[in-house]
Amino acid sequence: MQLLNFLKVLVGPLVIIALLGVGWTTRGTWKAWLIPSKDASGLPKEDGGDGLERVKLSAQAQKNLRLVVKEVVLTTHWRKITLPGAVVDRPGHSDRGIPAPIAGVVTQVFAVPGKSLGAGDKLFQLKLASESFQASQRELFTSTRELGIAVKERKRLESIPAGAVPATKLLELDYQQERLKVLIEAYKQDLLTRQLTDAQIKMIEGGAFVKDIEIRMPERVGNHHAMSSHASPEDKDKPVRYEVQELKVNLGDHVHAGQVLAYVADHRFLYIEGRALKQEVALLLDAKTKGLPVEAEFNAGDDDTPADRMMEELKIEFLGNTMDATGLTLPVYVPFENKERRVEHLGMIHRFGPYRPGQKVLVKVAVEKMTGVFVLPSAAVAREGLEAYVFKQSGASFLRTPVHVLFEDADEVVIANDGSIFAGQSIAHNAAAALNRALKANQGDGGGGHHHHHH
Repeated sequence: MQLLNFLKVLVGPLVIIALLGVGWTTRGTWKAWLIPSKDASGLPKEDGGDGLERVKLSAQAQKNLRLVVKEVVLTTHWRKITLPGAVVDRPGHSDRGIPAPIAGVVTQVFAVPGKSLGAGDKLFQLKLASESFQASQRELFTSTRELGIAVKERKRLESIPAGAVPATKLLELDYQQERLKVLIEAYKQDLLTRQLTDAQIKMIEGGAFVKDIEIRMPERVGNHHAMSSHASPEDKDKPVRYEVQELKVNLGDHVHAGQVLAYVADHRFLYIEGRALKQEVALLLDAKTKGLPVEAEFNAGDDDTPADRMMEELKIEFLGNTMDATGLTLPVYVPFENKERRVEHLGMIHRFGPYRPGQKVLVKVAVEKMTGVFVLPSAAVAREGLEAYVFKQSGASFLRTPVHVLFEDADEVVIANDGSIFAGQSIAHNAAAALNRALKANQGDGGGGHHHHHH
């Protein structure tokens, strides 16, 4: 009896001690039930209870991240390869030399580098120093005078009574007039090729010889794009304006016939020259054959508009057949129209397109059509090892969801339609890396890796 009482007295404290030990061991569980834990910001964490990896953001946190949430849609996407490139001239078309039509000394220069000129505009003035030109003027004047004398003689003989003048004499005068008219026309054409005007030729016929000549932008240069395959129908009749690129002479220089005085450029139609690796050539040839679309992303300037920075719906015209000096890349040529702008500066009118030879470009060539996929910005996908994640919105929370990336470049990520996300779901389109860091911070705070929320 005494033993039983002793055991009763002993068992009671032992049970209490055991319960205290179990409570201490499981304190992490029952403490979370009684007192909500706090994250690094000092705000309480809420338990989703669904076993999903989630992060909860307050309205302020979403504004701080400038979070963009949009519904995703199934779409068709072209897989592209990106080539570095630059804007280049069209050989034999973009740049033209202006030659001197006759020997002389430069007395005035009207052409200024950067100035926009049209057909007929003045470029230079020369003081003539050509013996052949002086001879053409002299012969034109002489032949014109002889023709006048022959015409007067024919009229005089016609006034004499019939039969007094032999018919052969009148016929000889007719032949002489025809011969002189042919010579006069030949001398006129010779002077016209030397860029004399009709008014100047009339002066020479009257005896006032030309001592100076103005070099003007010729009509034949202004029309060289009329048959361009890249010109729209309304552009074919539009007068072309050239920009003066470089002067080759100075005041007082003596120039000979055919010497280049200046170079002018028409940059309405240019090429983008991309550089492709050898292993990309087969894909690019296929894209050229099928006429697949090409995009060009230009380096942005201070005065460029968004439309100037991106050009779409281009086509590959041809691939070069010569490797570069390193033997690694081939050129790929894409033609485009460089629409003119009108700019007034320092009292001069300039007309030129927004793109210039030498400007850097990224060329994006479509090579594969991908249907039934989701396309997101690259900032919408977070990487962690071999896994890729997006964040689906669920109320104020964002659920981290693994996805299968089919293709990605610097701007976009193509995600497979494998059931991980569905059309119409709201997905964070940016700040995925920041959301993933917030989730990892919660997990590192002792939450066990599931149902964590971040304000």
